[in-house]
Amino acid sequence: MSRKTRILSFILYFLGSFIAFFYFIQRYSCLYRCLILDLTRMVFILFFIVIAFDLFLFLRKNIYIKTFQTIVGTTSILWFLYFLIDLLDIDIPFSRTVLVLTDFLFTICFTIITPVLTLILISEIKNKTSKYSEVKIFNKYHLHEGLFGIFIILIAIIFGLFYIFLDYYIITKKSFEWILTVFRMVLLNLTFFGSFFILRDRKDIVKLKFLERESRKNRLENLEINTSFLKNMDHNSVSFFQKPKFILYPLGIFISSISINMIIHGNNFLPKVIFNLEDNQIITGGFILLFLGGGFIGIDWLRIFQRLYPEVYKDIIYGLDIIIENYNKNN
Repeated sequence: MSRKTRILSFILYFLGSFIAFFYFIQRYSCLYRCLILDLTRMVFILFFIVIAFDLFLFLRKNIYIKTFQTIVGTTSILWFLYFLIDLLDIDIPFSRTVLVLTDFLFTICFTIITPVLTLILISEIKNKTSKYSEVKIFNKYHLHEGLFGIFIILIAIIFGLFYIFLDYYIITKKSFEWILTVFRMVLLNLTFFGSFFILRDRKDIVKLKFLERESRKNRLENLEINTSFLKNMDHNSVSFFQKPKFILYPLGIFISSISINMIIHGNNFLPKVIFNLEDNQIITGGFILLFLGGGFIGIDWLRIFQRLYPEVYKDIIYGLDIIIENYNKNN
């Protein structure tokens, strides 16, 4: 990291800390929703989305994920504690502090969740691609991940219809709105993963290639490379491992992060007084943007892979060169 980058990061973290402190104080002092609280929350979320992306670029993958797990675990414990206090109607002096701290950590969780989901996806691609490529339908057909992504989106649509039914006809008490939040969390994960796989395999989807007969020609099975990632690659894999002309993954992460907060917070993130949008309109728009953002990450997944696993990336390029050379000789 250059000196200029360190200085910019320090300024970003300093301003972020100040905004976080200001938001915490506002959240503690405002008993009810007010414009200044909504505006502070919006600025707080936007700033921490930028901070989360900065950490995504420079922090080690394991540290990033463990930090997220720690925040989620702490938030869950605090939320359960507040739920018990509210359920049992116990008058405890620090109950409001627990509520505010839970809300504060809950908000942070959803500012950093997109980089975490991205890291998990890329890690799974690196560790499980060879294993999944061995799975065959009827022992001879390879299932393209574009079809897998379509299945995920279809499941998300079914969940979405059930969510609408719950929202309009079942969940009428405010104390049970957390159920709708859980449904939205499941839906946003399905939407993100589905769009990632669909756009990552976009070229085969356009060609309507969902199932492909197994072919062992031009494979790299006997090539001595230090990863099983390339074991089943052939000449059809070449286009799959090409970077897009423009760098899309930062835009994808920003769009996904903003859309996830639209889905989770609704008018608490984009105040109705300013944007003149209903809560359901913001949530629906969030899902549309999330599909777009997850798709951008799926299109530009190889650049993220190169950043996380540079040695494996070199093996991929080496293997692709050999595949192209062998294919040209045989054809």
